[in-house]
Amino acid sequence: MILCHCAAVSDSTIEALIEGGASTLSQVTRQCGAGRNCASCREEIISMLSRARQSYAPPVSELAAD
Repeated sequence: MILCHCAAVSDSTIEALIEGGASTLSQVTRQCGAGRNCASCREEIISMLSRARQSYAPPVSELAAD
C-alpha cells in the first residue's frame, strides 16, 4: 500500500529500509523521500520504526558478557 503519496513510497519499501538499518525518520526520509513534503505519513513511519525497535531481539551473543 502507498504510505507516502507525495513521494509514491509504499509501506513495504519503508519496511525494507528499516530492516536494512534505517532507525530514524530522518534516515528513512533521506533514503526514499517519504515524509519530506506534506508530512502526513510521518506519524505512521515513526510507528513503524517504534514497532521495529520493540520487536528487535538481540542475538544471544550480544547478551553474553565478555
